[in-house]
Amino acid sequence: MSERRYAWDYIFIETKLFARDYGMVSESERERLDFDLMQGKGEQIPGTGGLKRIRCGPAGYLGRSQEGWEVVFAEYTYADIQKRLFWLLFKFPLTLDTALTEQDKEALRRLKARADYCMGLYYERLQEGESNG
Repeated sequence: MSERRYAWDYIFIETKLFARDYGMVSESERERLDFDLMQGKGEQIPGTGGLKRIRCGPAGYLGRSQEGWEVVFAEYTYADIQKRLFWLLFKFPLTLDTALTEQDKEALRRLKARADYCMGLYYERLQEGESNG
């Protein structure tokens, strides 16, 4: 019998916009969201450069509750330092129309490019911490 173990760290970063808009996320909802993201749930948003979205709230990932949110996030995996990062960009109520126009997609592509740049800087700091630790 063979066994493999991985000591991966999962890091969740919330933007101010995520924390501020459309109400607070309870601790249990936040834990459920984190767990669902660690399990690889969520779906690509076509035409946005790699952003993803996931439903969250009282009913969980697949819930259709009017009380829930859709969270837009960027995901980064760094195998060399065994870290997986989720940057929670913003959330909006499930009651909003989520059909994206080309202008919306362009704005999301710019946001993803900015997230990629910021994550590149963050990754460099993580690498330095790994080599110094």
